[in-house]
Amino acid sequence: MSQHDEEHEVSFLDALRSRYGTDDIETYDPSAFLVGVGGKSNKKWELLGMEKTRLKQACYDRLIHVVLRDTEMTVAVKQAEVFNKEDVGRDIGVKDAISSPKDQLQAACMVRLQELDLSRNPKFPFTELVKLVRYFPSLETLQISDSPELLVAAQGLTLTVPHTPPELALISTRITKLVLNNTGFKSVYALRALVELPVLQELHLDSNNIESYRLFETNEEETIFRSSWSSSRDDAALLSWLRFPKVTTLSLAHNKLHSWASEDLSEALISAFPALTHLYLTDNQMPDLILPQEVVQQNEEATLQTLQTNHANTFAEYTFLKPLKLLCLKDNSTLTDPRTIDAIRVLCRCLEVFRITYSTLFPHWNDTLSRMYVVASLPTINLLNRGQVRPKERLDSEIFYIQRGLAKREAEHQDKCKTEQLTPEVEADGAVAPLVAIGEPNYLLLDFLFEKHKDVVLSIYREGTTASTDGSSHIMLNVTLQCENNFKSIGGNSGNYDIFNTVQKTLPSNLTIAKLKSIIRIVFQIDPINQVLSFKSGDTGVLDTAIAMDNEQQTLAYFGVSNGSKIIVRDTSVR
Repeated sequence: MSQHDEEHEVSFLDALRSRYGTDDIETYDPSAFLVGVGGKSNKKWELLGMEKTRLKQACYDRLIHVVLRDTEMTVAVKQAEVFNKEDVGRDIGVKDAISSPKDQLQAACMVRLQELDLSRNPKFPFTELVKLVRYFPSLETLQISDSPELLVAAQGLTLTVPHTPPELALISTRITKLVLNNTGFKSVYALRALVELPVLQELHLDSNNIESYRLFETNEEETIFRSSWSSSRDDAALLSWLRFPKVTTLSLAHNKLHSWASEDLSEALISAFPALTHLYLTDNQMPDLILPQEVVQQNEEATLQTLQTNHANTFAEYTFLKPLKLLCLKDNSTLTDPRTIDAIRVLCRCLEVFRITYSTLFPHWNDTLSRMYVVASLPTINLLNRGQVRPKERLDSEIFYIQRGLAKREAEHQDKCKTEQLTPEVEADGAVAPLVAIGEPNYLLLDFLFEKHKDVVLSIYREGTTASTDGSSHIMLNVTLQCENNFKSIGGNSGNYDIFNTVQKTLPSNLTIAKLKSIIRIVFQIDPINQVLSFKSGDTGVLDTAIAMDNEQQTLAYFGVSNGSKIIVRDTSVR
């Protein structure tokens, strides 16, 4: 390296001093301080605590989170910062940094550093990044985004040698989060050949211009990969090397993905990320998910499994969706069919968090109506577009779903009758096209939800109210009271209820929890202060988990207690 190049080198320590300062006051000129050396203020104002903060930041060995974006870094350590030219490639440990440091960076003893952001440093090569990471034994989060040329030379090496040399690979047993946005990674192999991160849990590959996320971007990559292994190894053994076994969160946002097909997305996700539960596909071009009608209209698990077996080829491409707990499909303007929501309900049976853009799926509805439809269609979610789904909201959403579904069914029946009347008159001119609204939801859960809320629906029709009014809070609910503690009632009075048996009660849905506790006091002889109440809907088609009723001022309808629910009473008193 020429002397001119050495003069223009910017090391990690140079960037760190520039951003966080140094404890060596000789490196600053007088104009850098608001307070002069003599102690008198040489400016009209000063920042409270500035000097204390400067000294605190200058203690590099105590830094936990470092951000060095856009600092024009070129190398990890300059030659001028090296104390001893021997042992250059040796890993750095705490004792080494304290007893015999080999350079200034090791002497800084940054063993506490956990998060490092080196984004927007386009002249900082991947080989220097590998050297730098070895100085931080506690590093858990690494971000090197917005450096399109960062991996060009390193990726070239993966196509010229069978295995990446250890000195060129990013190796760490502590890094759990890796952010590589806008860095050029487009395949699993391109990343796996350069990193060895056995505990990696979160991977971000946003804005990499990915059109098809595959195991190998080119045939040349696959050929070199297979030639580097013994011919006796089968495909399963070879593909196991490409895996990131502990990655649970993958972000492919802001790319150009346009297909769910195996060769474009699903094969890579199934093979390389077996533990994936959180998937972000924000701002892509994903197409609608359309499944056979006989599959999406089923709610019983056994029947659904049978249908999935009969349509094995169709479901093979969507295997990676089954274990997902979070799915983000926001800003995909190509998602325009409401049937996509029904497909997600069938394919993502464990989904808890869902994000979607309403305007393209439901262009004729506002966000409130769109949200109600999605909530009613996905019974397992508890968070939609960063908003919590409360029991009362789910109740209103399901009533809305039933109302709209019944209205559509009635309209279709009327259209069918009109068509049958007009058909004899226009037989000579040809058949009459069915009147079907474009983009109108199919309301496939209508019968199931109608059976669940039939008492509420009948009350609404009698009183002419809607789901958002008080009409749904004036009905009687048949519920079961059950004390799970199974304590004996106080006293030997024969009039007391036997608490070993469940008790059936008919209660108004606008009954407050405070009044319910008074009733339970008579039934089970438990003081209200010792009562902890929860309920289960008892429905097999939704997630049947106990929901706490912890607000005495609210009503049964507020918590979403429906007809046939089981109210569980737990006695917290010690007897």
